[in-house]
Amino acid sequence: MTGQGESPRKTLVLTKSNIFPVITITKLATWNVRTLFQCGKLAQVVREFHTYGLNILGVSEMRWIGSGKLTSEGKTVVFSGHNKQHIHGVGFVLDHEANQALVGWKPISDRIITARFHSRHGKTSIVQVYAPTEEAEESEKDLFYDQLQDTLNGIPKHDLQLLMGDFNAQIDGNRAGWSDILGPFGVASKTNNNGHRLLTICSTNELCIGNTFFNHKRIHKQTWKSPNGKTTSEIDYICICRRWRSALQDVRSCRGADVASDHYLVKGSLKLKLKKIIKHSGTKPYDLIKLKDQKIVKMFHKDLSTRFQAVQVKDDIEEQWKQFREIVTTAADQTLGRRRGTRRESWIRPQTWALIDQRRKIKHQRESAKSSDEYWKIEKQYEQAHKVVKKSCRDDKKFWTETLCADAQKAMNRNDTRALFGIIRHLTKTGKSSSVPIKDKTGKTLLTEEEQNMRWYEHFKEILNQPEPYELPTFEDEDGPTMEVDMGDITTEEISSALKKLKNNKAAGLDQISAEMLKNGGNALIAQLTKLCNLCWKMQTVPSDWKKGVIVKLPKKGNLGICGNWRGITLLSVPGKVFCCVLLHRLKTSLDEKLREEQAGFRYNRSCCDQIFVLRNIVEQCLAFQKPLFVNFIDFRKAFDSVHRNTVWQVLQKYGVPLRFIDTFKNIYEGSSCCVKVQSGNTEFFRINTSVRQGCVLSPLLFITTIDYVMRKAMNYPKFGISWTNHKRLTDLDFADDIALLAESMTDLQEMTNSFAKNAATAGLSINSDKTKLLRVGGETQSNVHLTINGIEPINNITSFTYLGSVFTTDADVEADINARIGKAASAFRRLKTVWSSSKVSKLVKIKLYQSIVMPTVLYASETWKMTVKLKKHINAFHQRCLRRILNITYKDHITNDEVYQITKPLCAIMSTRRFRLAGHVLRMSDERAPKIAMSWTPQGKRKRGRPKLTWRETFRKDLEMRGLNIKEIEEIAKDRKKWNNLAAQCAQERGKL
Repeated sequence: MTGQGESPRKTLVLTKSNIFPVITITKLATWNVRTLFQCGKLAQVVREFHTYGLNILGVSEMRWIGSGKLTSEGKTVVFSGHNKQHIHGVGFVLDHEANQALVGWKPISDRIITARFHSRHGKTSIVQVYAPTEEAEESEKDLFYDQLQDTLNGIPKHDLQLLMGDFNAQIDGNRAGWSDILGPFGVASKTNNNGHRLLTICSTNELCIGNTFFNHKRIHKQTWKSPNGKTTSEIDYICICRRWRSALQDVRSCRGADVASDHYLVKGSLKLKLKKIIKHSGTKPYDLIKLKDQKIVKMFHKDLSTRFQAVQVKDDIEEQWKQFREIVTTAADQTLGRRRGTRRESWIRPQTWALIDQRRKIKHQRESAKSSDEYWKIEKQYEQAHKVVKKSCRDDKKFWTETLCADAQKAMNRNDTRALFGIIRHLTKTGKSSSVPIKDKTGKTLLTEEEQNMRWYEHFKEILNQPEPYELPTFEDEDGPTMEVDMGDITTEEISSALKKLKNNKAAGLDQISAEMLKNGGNALIAQLTKLCNLCWKMQTVPSDWKKGVIVKLPKKGNLGICGNWRGITLLSVPGKVFCCVLLHRLKTSLDEKLREEQAGFRYNRSCCDQIFVLRNIVEQCLAFQKPLFVNFIDFRKAFDSVHRNTVWQVLQKYGVPLRFIDTFKNIYEGSSCCVKVQSGNTEFFRINTSVRQGCVLSPLLFITTIDYVMRKAMNYPKFGISWTNHKRLTDLDFADDIALLAESMTDLQEMTNSFAKNAATAGLSINSDKTKLLRVGGETQSNVHLTINGIEPINNITSFTYLGSVFTTDADVEADINARIGKAASAFRRLKTVWSSSKVSKLVKIKLYQSIVMPTVLYASETWKMTVKLKKHINAFHQRCLRRILNITYKDHITNDEVYQITKPLCAIMSTRRFRLAGHVLRMSDERAPKIAMSWTPQGKRKRGRPKLTWRETFRKDLEMRGLNIKEIEEIAKDRKKWNNLAAQCAQERGKL
């Protein structure tokens, strides 16, 4: 028996033709869900996906922003949406089998997406669409169908083609002229404009409209019902290429599926077997969390000690490394095991699923209504049930958030900051994936995984193998005196010290030996690692595994379909890092003494803030004394990746680095190679011939030494730079490759830029003219004079520039920098809104998170700011807004700012403390240091008439006056850190008051 209005059930007759063959049916469907931009909606769609046993579901009107790929409840979702608005949007939901068979997918627009699959016969391409409505402008329809035709043209002709989605098209049963693409079972009374467009595009591409070839009751043909229940229509279709028409077994609407949409799920059965493609996901890392258990650590010690005692140490580096690696990894396998993946449970609670089931029952009653009055009565019940479901989903999401917040509180209570910030990251992430199809050099989107893997291989191989410089640097015959550094055998103490410097919770290299494993390996491991490192030091080479790296891709800003908008970080062997750490420790102090004062990058007791402080003081004083200043902010094209290696070795020799160190470095770099980590594992390895090694502890020192030599040669002219001291001119301020050239005239700056570009090119470095900027301060504007690189590439003249994260302007105003910092801090604050509103997180934890995440963002380089009353009010106002939001204080509570500040100080008071600490840091420097000189530096010139502009120096002088001090008498006080810090705290307490 069948229910009223239902299609007769199909029966399978057992014959010789179908007893033995197993016909595999792939179930696919299309559904306009109205929106997935609603709490809990995706989970409901996935549940219906399970209920109907689907393999592939095409979704229309998702309303998600952008495009990407994510996983939900074990199902893979790929989507293509509008770039800015929550409108339109299409996508696919795939089960495990379909995901394994997925060749690739391509987001065309917010109305079209394609996916291609491996199948037994070859390849299957599916296009999911959401067409404009019948009432849409003709131009909008033309654009859509033009894009759709281009998409269909791009599908290989031998593929099985499927086109499905919400076409908003009505097609009647008149087959005249369309008999090859239209079946006899259309339901519309008249073909509308969209219907004619659909027929035309199907005819052009030899597609059959599958819905019209299967005879079902009218209710199982209709795919949409109007809100009033009076109008029904068939506007969602599944189309298939004509030569594969017989593979389509059935198409019908499923009225039982319910996600509160006015469209029905349209399901098709395809006699097709998707091909299983085994994708290797790589080896899982070791379960390092077990090393927090001292019993496990002792077992690990014992296992390693026993295994090391049983082996005979060999003099061959490769053999000794192989023994070490196998012993450590075998012991880790036995003691630690591999980390297991954890599947997250759905945050929707059972009571909500019960409400969803109740809503489905009401929908079934509504569909069975006998009269219009009965329909409207049940429709109101359905609307109310849907409101209850939406509220319940929001409550569940809030409960899930509160549970995570409670876990964060527990982590804080046990002082587990790693777990705390892990939960915070989980709470603040958007949930959308950055996995989008990438493009080749010509801009063509690559669909297959093999093509994308090859593109990543090609991209990083090209970046890390830059062409040789046209002209190599010339070095004088005589090298500098050889440095006096430790050349003896490496000791266990050096290895232990190097291990302590390694950070935990960092990914291991290809050998899978992590820092935690080495740190917890005990004396036996340290002894064996010392022997291995000594053999490397003696032979001046390293094992081949230490020369190999894995590049991991991290997204930056912009279109992630472009490889250039991804950053690669390289994972190297951790034991190899230990060896390099020892060499770095021996060499760093002696080599650092030979570097120029202008370079502050990667050097002890120097920071970005030092350079920002120097440049701010220079800009402020030049403006005050009407002294022209021209600053060229240099930007390189991939500086670390393009530096010429032979130049690096020659520079080290010139600076007096012992040849044994240089030969060892050469051997580490010689034959170095990398692969790229991709979804299915790793690409093939490629050789690296240029660049300093990413991820190597030696790279920063090697790079800044090379830059130092380039700057020495380029700036070796008496007139370059600005007047600095009686015996010196200041030509530049550097932080690694972030370089600012300083000059008193445009003519001098042009000569400096030309000299720098020429000398940088000999080291393989090229200036990026698009990102290099000129800032003019004071004096004549000279707007008719333009700065260029080598007389060809122009450099833009700007009024503000962000250098080392701090904004500099032509008028020396810090308000632009303050606004930028507040904007970044406000963004960080908004991302934590779930934490601020949670009742499960104590106020103490909220304040700690605020102090750890938001305050450092707004206070970055604030010690270099001059401070007016207006700026103090602006900063403290932001601080008050944040604190009152955290503490849930409104204006109705009549709580004063001073009462709020009982919890934490005003930001201006904190800035005053930081200003004092910076001043103390500078005053304790030697007289040759640039920050020390900048603190009292005055250019030659005259002040303007009238009240002088406020400067940092004047702000600090006012700080001192509040304690009855002046700048001349504080240098001795600054030498006593404790006394100075007490003075800073006292001053901050008074300066915090407006």
